[in-house]
Amino acid sequence: MTAELAACEGSAGELPQGLLARLAPPLLLTVVSAMIAWTPPGHAGELPVETFFQRPSFGSVQLSPSGTYLAVVVRAGGRDNLLVINLAGRVGRLVTAFKDADVVQFSWVNDKRLVVAEGDAQEASGRQRFFGWFAVDRDGTGWKSLGRFRSYVRPASSGGDDIIVIDAGRGSTIYDVYRVDTRKGVRALLSFDSPGDALDWVVDHRNVPRVAHTYLKGIHTLWYRESENSSWTKLDEGADFRLHFTPLGFDYDNKQLYVAARGEGDWTAIYTYDFKSNNLGELVAGSAGTDIDRVIWSRAKRALIGVSYQGDKPGVTWIDSDMIKLQNNVDRALPDTVNVLQVAAENPLRALVFAYSDVDPGTYYLLDTETLALEELGKTRSWIDRKQLAPRKPVRYTARDGMEIPAYLTLPNDSTEKKPPLVVIIHGGPFVRGSMWGFNTEAQFFASRGYAVLEPEFRGSSGYGWKLFSSGFKQWGLAMEDDITDGVEWLIKQDIVDKDRICLYGGSYGGYATLWGLIKTPELYRCGVAFVAVTDVSMLFELNWYDLVGSPYRWLDYGARDVIGDPVIDADKFRSVSPLVNAERLKAAVLLAYGGRDQRVPIKHGNEFRAALDKYGKTYEWVVYDDEAHGFNKDENRFDFYRRVDAFLKKYLH
Repeated sequence: MTAELAACEGSAGELPQGLLARLAPPLLLTVVSAMIAWTPPGHAGELPVETFFQRPSFGSVQLSPSGTYLAVVVRAGGRDNLLVINLAGRVGRLVTAFKDADVVQFSWVNDKRLVVAEGDAQEASGRQRFFGWFAVDRDGTGWKSLGRFRSYVRPASSGGDDIIVIDAGRGSTIYDVYRVDTRKGVRALLSFDSPGDALDWVVDHRNVPRVAHTYLKGIHTLWYRESENSSWTKLDEGADFRLHFTPLGFDYDNKQLYVAARGEGDWTAIYTYDFKSNNLGELVAGSAGTDIDRVIWSRAKRALIGVSYQGDKPGVTWIDSDMIKLQNNVDRALPDTVNVLQVAAENPLRALVFAYSDVDPGTYYLLDTETLALEELGKTRSWIDRKQLAPRKPVRYTARDGMEIPAYLTLPNDSTEKKPPLVVIIHGGPFVRGSMWGFNTEAQFFASRGYAVLEPEFRGSSGYGWKLFSSGFKQWGLAMEDDITDGVEWLIKQDIVDKDRICLYGGSYGGYATLWGLIKTPELYRCGVAFVAVTDVSMLFELNWYDLVGSPYRWLDYGARDVIGDPVIDADKFRSVSPLVNAERLKAAVLLAYGGRDQRVPIKHGNEFRAALDKYGKTYEWVVYDDEAHGFNKDENRFDFYRRVDAFLKKYLH
């Protein structure tokens, strides 16, 4: 049975009763139940760790260009694999069977063929590790290894088997654009006429590389050419994070370039680019409250149809009138969730809807945009009872210097304590967006244990404007740490949490900030959990970043010295904010966890810090997962880690 959105043209208050209950039974879970059916062990009272940290039954979902087939990342054999479903017959076929890797990215080339990237799906930095790409037909045949490449751009033409990719070829420090035959694995170079050592390219819809982003000794340069036979013209130049705009893509006329830029303000917005004046053109979409830097294209309409943003809560501003109407209809039918629309690339009559919220991990629906019939495909985490989840609210507080700091606050449901203990989740990066609004496994896990949870977007975090972001430059352990402290003290002053039961928690940079927070303000914290944690800033610069990421972008030689500091010039400052150097001052108990194969933060950070803790007789717990890298990817390791965290917090916060 399907639900008709056409009956929901009125306000949210006029929705028919039991609309969601009348939707069709979950299709995906029926199709793949033999492979992924799983229910976490349950018992009265506290929810088990697996309830939160078992991966979703299925993840990314994409319609084929015609909307006839559905490709879904499902949990099979303990890893993320790819399932393709024929929507006409509701028949599914597993096209990958990885046992030591995950499907971390995929895309339809045409209705018959897909390209798939394999790698490790989880890293503490929020990044995925890529092992390589291959192509496969939707029936699981026609496998062809495509090797490793930097990024996948798009199909070379509608219906064909070729794709456009960006990769190193003429030299290990130069990226070029290639047309790849996914049947033969043969590459054809498209960008030999390059203005320099390119990090990235923008390719127009005729498959001509038109904008190049080059890099040399810390300087980024943007170049443009009008056609394949034109000479290159310099558009912009600057050090890391200091280019005046980011090119996003050409319109289907291959003339209009869209860019993300701050213009004269603090917030990134979408503009056209005026090549005659070599400056920003018309404002397409902007907001004084959130950075907007993502555009949405329609292959069927051959046009830019919208922009998406995060803000305190995510959303989309549609430019296309049909999409505005469609979004309004879906939002009326599903009023309690953020509803993300994905229309089939070459069939505007069929779309996917992903509906989620802070207390709903998400449900996928199939939508007929002509009849407005909405059919439920399945819930990503069907075993979670939404009633047991706690609201995760965007909040703002003021730092000691007057800077406004965004954050998310989650308070436990039905807490028996007037002022619950607090866990502060510190994101990694650190020059990234820490978290988005929606279902957050760690926040919900801690809240289920009776803890309040604060997730600060301290200065240096992206997505909230240039001022907040750039104020974090060279502030490791200083103002960045003060922002976290100020958030904790704000909650204490508001009489929301117990000032005597507070724990810091974080990985990577978040692990560093956890350890340094315990040392810098020992009177505030009872304990800390630091995993894959940086323990000394200077030690970061011992990495060979080129070998690590295989890129000419020598971050540690240039960019890192600009935004973190110079290990020689700033040696004294680095020592003053080093958990390793100042380990003697640690008073709180700490849980340390590392991956034995971590290259981003080698285990040397943990081993030397542990030796210092032993030297000074400090209280700590220690675990190493030998087969993990910068994050805990295997289910058994992830479950073990969070059981240890659970026991550790109960020991020191109850």
